Order: sequence, then structure tokens, then C-alpha cells
Amino acid sequence: MMQLYNMPSTREIFLNKNENPFDTPPALKEEIRKSLSSLRLNHYPDPDAKALKAALSEYTGFPAERIVVGNGGDEILFLLFAALIREGDRVLTLSPCFSEYNHLCKLFRAEQVKVPVVVNGKRFSFSEEAVLDVLREASPRLVLLDSPHNPTGMLLRSDFLLKVIEHSPGICLIDEAYAEFSRTSILESIKGDLPREVAVLRTMSKAWGLAGMRVGYAMCGKHVAQVLNETRSPFNVNVMSQDIAKLMLSYREWMEGRVYAISYIRDRFVEEVNRIPGWQAFESTSNFVAVRAPLQRQQLEEFLLQQGIHVKFISVPWEGTWMRVTVGKENEMQLLISAFSDLTQQAEGFPSSRVTV
Repeated sequence: MMQLYNMPSTREIFLNKNENPFDTPPALKEEIRKSLSSLRLNHYPDPDAKALKAALSEYTGFPAERIVVGNGGDEILFLLFAALIREGDRVLTLSPCFSEYNHLCKLFRAEQVKVPVVVNGKRFSFSEEAVLDVLREASPRLVLLDSPHNPTGMLLRSDFLLKVIEHSPGICLIDEAYAEFSRTSILESIKGDLPREVAVLRTMSKAWGLAGMRVGYAMCGKHVAQVLNETRSPFNVNVMSQDIAKLMLSYREWMEGRVYAISYIRDRFVEEVNRIPGWQAFESTSNFVAVRAPLQRQQLEEFLLQQGIHVKFISVPWEGTWMRVTVGKENEMQLLISAFSDLTQQAEGFPSSRVTV
């Protein structure tokens, strides 16, 4: 009987949370060190995060007075639900979607109206007309659409999103947590002011690499900004997070360089996985890749954990075993590709460097 070696791993590789694999630059760390020595930690943070919002406004070109900052993008989503959603209210999402949408719908006992995403050969798709039908027939209180879409990495078309905004009977949130990787935003397609019932959600956790600081922000129409500000607690983002995020925004060239590197590694990973018999990796506009494996989930999961590799397995109504793989550094992705290849060889009865008879 063929057995897997329980190979010791020198370190664990985490490719399951869509984090940026690159550490913050040394120059920024030195700035942070100097800045922290002058922070007055005995005082509450600025409740309006004025300095941070000014820096975000300079980066995005969006008016600072209608930027709302949160303790991660998750808090802004929570605030929207807390302000708007009552038991039985309808919330429109794609399916699958960002897991926080599902969690909040359950928490607030909302009726989640899901439009399914399907696999068509080498790409994902969904019925745009079905989304518009839900808007007309179900009158959802809240619309949540992420672009790039999690967990597929597909980009939603701007003209479709404009139609959703036009026909939405309630508040519409476009989640652009991964916009720096797709290099596009719905804001570029909106002429004039952002409609009052619309918000565009961003985060400092992904491209900017500040997941540990928990800073998200929403660029809002007037009504959404008012709703969020009336609902949030006054000191929701701590003084260190505000200060470090503001400093980080001055390192735009570093961020763009890391986005380029991650995008390059991502595309090479897709090419390499697609060379392994039976495997399929899908093109992505984000910092993660949807992968379909020809193996049983338990077998694959156990083998990867033996190698110290963590990926996000996802439950979807599609054929095969599916995972969402965060793009890490080149050596990390090569180790993952080797693990895929080795386990495939074992399943086919061929010798492998990690298998013994």
C-alpha cells in the first residue's frame, strides 16, 4: 500500500486568508517607530480620523467628508446591517460570495437572495439579467456585490454595476477590497457625484499589507455616509491604526510594486497548475486564484497540511474539489505546485519524491 511521508516542514505557509505576503518596507517601520514614540496613548483617537481621511482622499480623489473609516471593512459591513436590516429584509448577493455576507445575513436574520455563479469552461459567469430581475421583483433592502469577486477572482463589468446602481431600490455597496489588483474601479465610470444610496468599500489589508491594523474605508453617497456615521461608535479605529495607515499611504510606489509582483506570480501559478493533469486554475484579477482539483478533499487537505501548507477549501455546487489559493511568494507557490503534482502522481500510481511503497 502506498503511504505518504509525513514530511517535516521548516515553517508553515499560509495561503488561506488573502493576505499580502510581503512585509512592510524597512523605511516605513522606522517611521512607525518614531511616530509611536510621540503618540499620546492616554488620549482617545480622533473620532473623525481627519488626518487619515485626508490621506485617503489624496489617494482616491474622493472627498474626505464622505469617507467613513472602520475597524476593517468587516465593521463597515456590520454597521450597514445594524442600521438597515431587520428580520426578514432581503439582501442580494452572488453565490458563492465573501463569507462575511453570509454570516451577517444569518446574524441579522435577513433573507439572502442569491444569484448563482456558474463555471463555463475556463471562466466563471452569472446571469446579469437575473440580478436585475431580483432588484425589480424582490426589492432588496441592501445589495452587496464584490468586484473582483471572492472567491472566483472575476471582475464584474462596470456597465452592469451601473445598471444595478440605477435600479437598486435600497442601498448598494460595491466591495472593492481587491481593486488595486484589478486596477479598475466603478468610481471611474460614475459621472458626477456618487449617488446618495451607494458606497464603495475598500481596505488597507490586501494590497497595502496592513491586515493586522484592521483599517477599512467606504467612499459613500451622502445618505450612506450619514447612516454609517450615525451608527458607528465614536472611537472605532484606534490611534495606532490611524497613524500607521496614514504613513503607509505615502508608500504608494511600494504598494504598486508589490501588486505587480503578486500579479506576476499569480499568472505564472495559473499557468503551472494548468499543466498538471486534471487540475484547473482560473484566471484572476485579484490576489487569489480559484483552483479545481481532481482529488478528494480529505486526501488533498491532509497531504497539504503534512507539508505545512494552508489553503482555503470552499464548498460550492460545482464538480470537483475547490479551493481558493492566496498568492504568496514565488518559493511558496512553487512548493504548492510541487505538492499538487506529487499527490497527483501518487493517485495515478506513479512514483513521487514524497511517496514510498
